[in-house]
Amino acid sequence: MKRVIEADYTTPPATNDILKFNGTEWAPSAGGGGTYTDEEAQDAVGTILTDSTDIDFSYNDATPSITADLKKTAITGKVNVTAESGDKILVADVSDSENLKYVTAGSIAALASGVSDGDKGDITVSGSGSTFTIDGRVVTGAKIGLNTILTENIADAQVSTAKIVDEAVNFAKMQNITTNKLLGRGTALTGDIEEITLGTNLSFTGTTLNAAGGSGLTQPEVMARISMGF
Repeated sequence: MKRVIEADYTTPPATNDILKFNGTEWAPSAGGGGTYTDEEAQDAVGTILTDSTDIDFSYNDATPSITADLKKTAITGKVNVTAESGDKILVADVSDSENLKYVTAGSIAALASGVSDGDKGDITVSGSGSTFTIDGRVVTGAKIGLNTILTENIADAQVSTAKIVDEAVNFAKMQNITTNKLLGRGTALTGDIEEITLGTNLSFTGTTLNAAGGSGLTQPEVMARISMGF
């Protein structure tokens, strides 16, 4: 760096003056009697500021002011926010897409309750927009997910005979019965099926019904008596 000597300038600087090279010689800076003004300082700083990948700088000479804006793409990981009383949520400001703002839980509820009370077709809204009730008989089979209705979802005594497909109930779905019993009904009048006990000279061999001699009855007569519960 060259040392400035008396031969390098025509006008001698006063105390606290700032020298600037005007292209020919060193001279006190213009304005303020040769002192380095605030305007010159601001211009100098504003000139050397350059944007980075995270920050945008702007210099307003008229104000004067220097602004540094943190780019949204630079915000990664956790962001420290100012302390707020009560439960708050940080959301985008619809009136200013460049900034975030705090909203309370009550404000969120107010937004959610923007639907007025009344019948909306298949849904009735009540409680100032806080309760949505599905109207009766509007949920069709097409709107129910496959295999989403389980046994515990069906109320007791709600499956009628008309809802059971013919020949859909197999033996395994019937109640267990005692060994060596026939099914029929010995009690008078129409009613539930009952277990029929084998009479004299009747027995089972596996699933075969046997009728022993000595009764004096023919096989058709035996079968007739069985059917009558004798």
